[in-house]
This record gives sequence, structure tokens and C-alpha cells, in this order.
Amino acid sequence: AAPNTPAKESARRPPWLAHDYVSESRPSGPTAELLVASTLDLLTSRAAGMGHCLHARAVPTARGRSAWGPPWGSGSRRALVGRFIPNEFAGYELSFGERMYSGTFSSDGGSFFSSCQDSMLRVYDVEPTRLNLRKTIRANLMHWTVTDTTLSPDQNFIVYSSVSSVLNVANVRGDFVLHEPLLLATARDSRDFGVLSVSFLGRDGMRVAAGTNRNSIVLYHVERKQVECTILDAHMADVNCVRDFDDSGNIVVSGSDDSLCKLWDRRTLDSSRSGQPVGLLVGHTEGVAHVAPRGDGMACITNGKDQTLKQWDARMLAREGPGRDATAATAASGATRFDYRWQLYPRPPGSERHPMDCSIATYVGHKVLQTLVRCSYSPVHTTGQRFLYTGSSDGGVYMYDTLTGAMTPPLMAHQAPTRDVAWHPHMDVLLSTSWDGSVGAWRSDGEAWDGLRFTPR
Repeated sequence: AAPNTPAKESARRPPWLAHDYVSESRPSGPTAELLVASTLDLLTSRAAGMGHCLHARAVPTARGRSAWGPPWGSGSRRALVGRFIPNEFAGYELSFGERMYSGTFSSDGGSFFSSCQDSMLRVYDVEPTRLNLRKTIRANLMHWTVTDTTLSPDQNFIVYSSVSSVLNVANVRGDFVLHEPLLLATARDSRDFGVLSVSFLGRDGMRVAAGTNRNSIVLYHVERKQVECTILDAHMADVNCVRDFDDSGNIVVSGSDDSLCKLWDRRTLDSSRSGQPVGLLVGHTEGVAHVAPRGDGMACITNGKDQTLKQWDARMLAREGPGRDATAATAASGATRFDYRWQLYPRPPGSERHPMDCSIATYVGHKVLQTLVRCSYSPVHTTGQRFLYTGSSDGGVYMYDTLTGAMTPPLMAHQAPTRDVAWHPHMDVLLSTSWDGSVGAWRSDGEAWDGLRFTPR
């Protein structure tokens, strides 16, 4: 039945939208109030096409059946296509004998990149129904595993890291492979370190940022082949993740085992090796495993070892001052400092709230154990970034609907932790990368997500 609508709204609506259009549930609870207050709720609703009234019988049109009615606009397309999210296992795309550590699509969706503990980076061309191997790159100077990879903005080069102070850059096109080392250690470094995370900054591909297991962040100029800046005590523990916060290349976000996320402005840093962050994101009570920016310079999400996924608004930062020290507040919140590599989390997830928590939403259900499980936003072109998705140490893939707060049914297929998940930017295809050595594929089964559940075809 149609919801109650003012008469003037009903009069303006075309006859083919006069009844039976799909309703949307809204989030509730204290975290939802913060989400709405941050305006991200409004931006996400608009990007996902929720301002468009959708006739229930229009849903099959998005599956490629005969079209009817007026032409589709981008908002209407996202409102429909965004309901058909991957929810059915389509088989294993790849399988290897070693642990898979990362798997990501290129920004245009034409390529897929994977890294494995067998020292190999593999580049695939993405076809509608399969992955075709284009190139295999053997990692140089690998220690333990390839910890992270980042693709240059022009999609011609890949930079990868291992637990060493040397990054390597390799070409991803052509029949040959050229490696070039990028030395992050300088004569001023008194001890060796290993890189845990790396990311290109900006759209020009000139710089990369690296987070290390010695609490530091290194900014490196790729063309000049020199270290621009090293922040020695960026955090008080391992820097598990660094990412480019927006397209400008000026803002870097980092997440650490000290439970804090920090925002850094590259323009305020110099060679003094003692830079200060421009903002703090406080709320996790255990270490931060991964950070994924929204891409618009406004928000990001994080996976924490306290078994929560949090969303943040960069305009709502934590404020330190007399009696408000983030590190002390984390300790006072009862951080267990359990070892996530082999111990279970000793509390119900989300049961202990940080006294300085400035996150705008918190999601629980997945598990961040054994490895640094990654998370991300769903594609902007098909879903308007409505969903947050993450791997899990129980082998599943979990998705959270930011507009309703609901969790979709977990996608279970792997026999070991799912460390990374990649959602194709234009197709309803999701690839999960697992420690069982496989990459699983997921597609929509044709049932539409209504905000709380999947509705039958």
C-alpha cells in the first residue's frame, strides 16, 4: 500500500508512480542520531537515489527486462540497481596453496590485483563472467608476506610493501617486469623498520605514504626518489594502515594499534621528524586494523580489534584538553590489549564505549581476529556508498546498510579468515580474498534489498 502523501505531492507524481512504490526504513537509536546530525545520512540518501519514488513493479526493469515508463535518470538507476547487492555465492574464481592477503579492483573496474604469501602479485583482466590472468609479478625482498599494495592513479604501476624498509614499484602492463626499489630508511634512522601499509597520495601519483611497525609514517616522493618527511612518533604503536583521505593528496589518515586514528596535513610537515596531526578520531578501545576513506574528504570507516566497525565524520573530531587525553581515556575505558592473533576478544563487541568516542555510527557482527581484516564503502556509481562491507575472521563477508542500520545476511563460503573484499565499481560482483588461498565470487540472486531484508523475486 502507498504511504500517506500530501495531496499536492500525489498530484505532481506521474500516474505510473501513483501507487505501490517502495518504502525505506530509517535508522534508529543514539548512533543514528549522530549519523543524521553529521549530514552524511542526507548525502548518502541522495547519492543512493532515495529521493526518487520507485514503483514496486519497476524493480524487475533493473534486471534487464523490458523497460517501460520514462527514461531512467542516474538517481533512479542507483535507487533500483542499489537494491540488487551481491548475496549469492558464484564459486571460487581463484585458488592457490598459500594465504591470500589482498585483492582489489582498479578504479575503472577493468583490472583485479591480488597478493599472496607465495611471493606473487597477480594482475587480471576483468571480464563479465571471469578473470583472465594478464601478468604475474614476483615480489622482491619479501619478508613474510606482501603486506599491502597500491595502484598508481594512471593504473600503470603498482607499489607493494613487505615487512622491510624498502618499497618496490613494478609495471603492470607489458610482457616484461621492471622492479625499482624505493628506500625509505635514511642515515638518520637509528633502527630498522618494516612497512605494514602503503598508499599513493593524490591524483598525480607523485607521492606515497607508508606506515611502519616502528610507530612512524614516511612520506616518499616517487619521482625524486627521496624521503620527504618521516614522522618518528606518529603513533604509540604499529601503524597498521595509512590511506589518502581525499583526491588532493594533502590529507593522510592513519590507524594504529594504539587505538587512535589521526589526520595529517602533508603541507604542515617538514624534515624535523616531529609533525603534529590536524585531527584525532577517537572511539576504538583496541587497535585499529584498517581505515577506508569515503573519498570525498568528509568521512571514513575503520575496522577495530574491539570487533567493531565505526564510521567517522572528519568535521566531528575529538577534542583534547585538560582532563581529556585520548590515550589516557583509552586506558580508562578498560582496553584489554588482548593479542588478536590467537586470542578471542574477551568482551561482547561494542559493550564498552570509549569516553571520548566521536564516531557517528558503530556496527558489530563481524570478527577482526588473526589478521588485519579490511573494510570499505560500497561503490558510488551503483549504490551511492550506502553499504559498508568487511571481511571477517570467521570466513564471512558482512555488509551493513547505513540508511537503516541493518546487517544483511552474512556471506559464508571460506574456511579461513576473509582478509580483503572488493566490490566491482560498476557490476553487482564482489570478490572475497581469504587465508584459505581462494578468491570467492558473489553476485545478486535477483532478490531486492528493501532496507531490512531481501524480498523474493
